[in-house]
Amino acid sequence: DGYSWSGGTQWNTNGVWTHKSFNVLAKKSKHTEGNSKFEVKWWTYDPAEGAPPSWGARQGGDDAPAKTSYHSKINWDWDSGQIEGVDDHYIMAEAKGWVNITTPGLYYFSVMHDDGAHLWVNGTHMVNDWTQGGDRWTNSIIPVALTGPAKIQARFYEHTGAASWKLAMKGPNDSAYYTAVAYSNPDFPAYPGVMANIYLYP
Repeated sequence: DGYSWSGGTQWNTNGVWTHKSFNVLAKKSKHTEGNSKFEVKWWTYDPAEGAPPSWGARQGGDDAPAKTSYHSKINWDWDSGQIEGVDDHYIMAEAKGWVNITTPGLYYFSVMHDDGAHLWVNGTHMVNDWTQGGDRWTNSIIPVALTGPAKIQARFYEHTGAASWKLAMKGPNDSAYYTAVAYSNPDFPAYPGVMANIYLYP
């Protein structure tokens, strides 16, 4: 969110100033959004698609979601009414982010969903229930071995009626599932930007 200036070397020819250069780094802060939260993209789809809809039926596709939002948790139970201000029904969403793993070991994941849901953890397909139906928890059948931050990719769709979408996890020392909380993206650069030289001439 600003600029960092360095350099400032000046050249002279017979005492006459000819030009001056600066190194400029246009930098961006380490934002909370996109870093320590789940990024969630929301789409609508054509009701004629039916249920369950194909993932490719998202109106606008990857480049044009109806809305993009950032959340520390995937923890919704809308019951009825608009889903995140997008629409009442015919909604698809995808959340991407990270969770922190403080105790290495085997982890189980669970998704509450109405209607369908998918979940991948570090690329492993943990939950696969892209089907019509009311509120239910779908648990991963087998655990995944995790050490350090784990990458989350979750998908959800709602056709009509009430809707819900929640993500929970359970580690080697946990007796019950707990709500998954987003963690800082280990790949997120502190200061992405562009380095450039600026030359000023009289």
